[in-house]
Amino acid sequence: MTKIVYEVRHNEFEIDVMGHAGYAAAGNDIVCAAISILVQTLLQHLGKVAVDLAYKVDNGSAHIWAQG
Repeated sequence: MTKIVYEVRHNEFEIDVMGHAGYAAAGNDIVCAAISILVQTLLQHLGKVAVDLAYKVDNGSAHIWAQG
């Protein structure tokens, strides 16, 4: 199961995405693929609008922090 936790504070945004969806075997899971593309799209957008951005993306997890 994928767990997504986010927090919005005054001018900060933080999100953690952890785990695999388990819809299908690794490499064929369309739910994981959808989550991955949404995380990548979010990173692209934040790269254009955030004052400060830090992130770490690994296989099955992502941590994103943005300010401003």
